[in-house]
Amino acid sequence: MLFRSSPSVRSSEKPVKKIITYKGDFQPGLNVEASGPRFQFGIGYFDITDDWAAVEFRAEWHGKEFYKTLRPLGGIMATSDGAQYGYAGLVADFKLSDRFIFSPSFAPGIYVKGGSAKKLGHWIEFRSMAELSYKLDSGARLGLAIYHLSNASLDDFNPGTEVISLSYTVPVN
Repeated sequence: MLFRSSPSVRSSEKPVKKIITYKGDFQPGLNVEASGPRFQFGIGYFDITDDWAAVEFRAEWHGKEFYKTLRPLGGIMATSDGAQYGYAGLVADFKLSDRFIFSPSFAPGIYVKGGSAKKLGHWIEFRSMAELSYKLDSGARLGLAIYHLSNASLDDFNPGTEVISLSYTVPVN
């Protein structure tokens, strides 16, 4: 804040103090650094195209941008029927508007079939994901993602699976 006084040397008037305030648009969430790291949490429907339906739970870390819109990612996924998947890869953000972001990603990882989970044919699996998210005023995002998990024919048995999930992404600053 700035204080200004306008006294007159020859006048007997008291100094008048004026407070100058900033009247610009301030939206704290939109000022969050977009290239910084973030955490993402997801819940979804595992195996939407087959009969091995299960609930999918996912937690990911997205690192700081290192080349244009690319950033590293690492995460874990587990299903209600015992499957687990740990992975690391790359994600990119493409701004469609001030609020909408398209984020494709690719992540190879290790799949462990537990319980009554779907057999995917190999312990190495590859995830290809596309997400459309909406940026909130806080800088967080709500998204809808769909991904395919497959062993890319590393084994003769390669059924693959598709997952649809809702995600919540929180910037870390």
